[in-house]
Amino acid sequence: MLTLDKIYHAAFVLKDVARKTDLIEAPRLSKDCQLYLKTENLQVTGSFKVRGAYYKISQLSKEESDKGVIACSAGNHAQGVALAATRRGIKSIVCMPDGAPIMKVENTKNLGAEVCLVPGTYDDAHDKAVELQEETGMTFIHPYDDEQVIAGQGTIGLEILDQLPDDRGYYNNLDFVPDAWNQLDVWTVQDRMLLGIVGNQGINVNPVLSGWLAMEIPPMPPVFKLCSNVFILKLADGSMAALQLQNYQSTTGTKCCLTINYRYPL
Repeated sequence: MLTLDKIYHAAFVLKDVARKTDLIEAPRLSKDCQLYLKTENLQVTGSFKVRGAYYKISQLSKEESDKGVIACSAGNHAQGVALAATRRGIKSIVCMPDGAPIMKVENTKNLGAEVCLVPGTYDDAHDKAVELQEETGMTFIHPYDDEQVIAGQGTIGLEILDQLPDDRGYYNNLDFVPDAWNQLDVWTVQDRMLLGIVGNQGINVNPVLSGWLAMEIPPMPPVFKLCSNVFILKLADGSMAALQLQNYQSTTGTKCCLTINYRYPL
């Protein structure tokens, strides 16, 4: 079970690896609230993903480390796994969809990973990675559906609570906005308090709602997204278990359409 202690432990492990990125106020982006941005685009690999990948790999046994690690990613998790494995002297293979940005593919190679390009989508790359893992015995580093990966990503939440001024009662009225259903792995917590979460999901993947009400998310056809190669066809089991639908708002385009709350025992 994921606990706050594990997130604190991840923060200790990551203190010399991940940057403590700035939390900046963005008043021009919203007139209705005080909006802050956590600048994880300035992270060591350009994404928060290195946090979870490094913490997960740091917790492997010697036997697991000797066999190496394998992962699937469209780019950000790939670079995190490559950096973490290389720094710890571990062999890494990353399966990436053949449409992944060339820059991210090359960066992953330069960070020390062996890249296997797979025709199709992220899910095809995932299936190939699982196949190779079964053949090689390497440890699979899941990009989000893993408690140690979640703990690593959750260190962002600790930083936010440390950086956000508390002289205006923010902690009692704070929403956290992740960018997609399967990125709901950043846990913002203080002691045993859970904060509100606003889920960001386009209306063109609206089947999430009907599936949610049936507690089963159906696979969805690929749709266009502004972010390259990040569309996931199936909601993670861990995300399903940790979420409780609060209300629904029908919107169009890239606006938010779902509001949700975390529910996780700490």
